[in-house]
Amino acid sequence: MDAPKIYYEWVQVLNSLKQGTNDKEALALLNNGQLEQQAGVYDRFMARLIAIINLRFSDATASFQKSIANITDESEATIQQALGKLAGEMVFIPKLAKLPVLKEDDSSKLSSLITDQINRIGQSLVKSAKTDRTGRLTSILKSKGFKVD
Repeated sequence: MDAPKIYYEWVQVLNSLKQGTNDKEALALLNNGQLEQQAGVYDRFMARLIAIINLRFSDATASFQKSIANITDESEATIQQALGKLAGEMVFIPKLAKLPVLKEDDSSKLSSLITDQINRIGQSLVKSAKTDRTGRLTSILKSKGFKVD
């Protein structure tokens, strides 16, 4: 697939991101693409991008919660794997706010919103760790650099 140049091609790459298939290739294509600044095109692109970012956050947290809820043997490896998947999304999503086709102001606002959401997720993890009776989540979070009192 080539870097997107017309809106339809952008939509195809964004749909790939939405599905979570081949994120690395999709990000490379988005970074190399060109977007016409026609009336309405940029606004539609931004709306789709924001919807995908929200979906990725939602899916990542839901997947993490499901993984943690289904732990029956209290396996530390399972918790680490679930946290690793969540962390992977938290590293990937901010890259979407740095796409070269974004206007500087939009990129800055999007980065700020993403950072706020990541911070809320981190606070939620710390709060969950405080209620974890086994202490495993607290231990894992501390090993990942979280401050859990």
